[in-house]
Amino acid sequence: MVAGSLRNASEDRRRRIVAAAVHLFSVRLYQDVQMDDVAREAGVAKPTLYRYFAAKEDLFIEAMGERLDAVEGATRAQAAASAPAADTLRAAIATVLDAFGRDAAALTVADGTDNRIGERARSVVRRKVRSLRSCFAQIIRAGIDDGQFAAIDPEVAADAVLGAIRLLAVTSEPARRGEAAAIVAHIFTAGLAHAPAAQRAPATAHAPAAA
Repeated sequence: MVAGSLRNASEDRRRRIVAAAVHLFSVRLYQDVQMDDVAREAGVAKPTLYRYFAAKEDLFIEAMGERLDAVEGATRAQAAASAPAADTLRAAIATVLDAFGRDAAALTVADGTDNRIGERARSVVRRKVRSLRSCFAQIIRAGIDDGQFAAIDPEVAADAVLGAIRLLAVTSEPARRGEAAAIVAHIFTAGLAHAPAAQRAPATAHAPAAA
C-alpha cells in the first residue's frame, strides 16, 4: 500500500512537470524556458525535476510528444468517423490548426535550424507531424474513393493542407484561428471537389510542337 502511494505521488509529480513544460514551451521560445521556470510552475524542487528529466531537451521531447500524440489521436478519430470526407477534413483542419497555434513557438523552433535545440528533438517532432500528414492523406483518400474528391495524389494534397496549417499557426491571431481554419477548409474542400469531366482542368499541359 505504501509502495502504491509512493508510485502515485511520483506519477503525479511527473504529470505536473510535463504539464508545466507543455504550457511554458507553448508560450515562450525554447531558449527562454529555463528548468527553474518549469520547477517553479510544477511546484517541485529543481533537484526533483532533474530526477525525472536530465536535460531540457528531454523535457521538450516529452512535452511536445504528449501534445502531438493528443492531436494525432483526435485527428485519427475524425479520420475514422463515417462523416462525409469534406466534413471530416474541415474538422481535422480546425483541430490541428488550433493545436499548432497554441504550440507555434515550440513547433517553429523544432522546424528550424536553431542549434539551441538538438536534432533528436527536431526529429521527434517531425516524425509526429508526418503521422498527422498520414491522417490527412487518409481523409483525402477516402474522399477520392467515394467520389467526393478528384483523383489526385492524397500525399501531396496532405502536404499542402499541413503547410497551410503550419503557416497560419504562426501568422494568425488566436481570436481569428477559427475563421482561418474555416477559410483553409473551404479552399481545400472546394479545390478537391470532384468536378464533372467537362469542367476538370487537364492533368498535364503540353506545349504545342515547334513548327
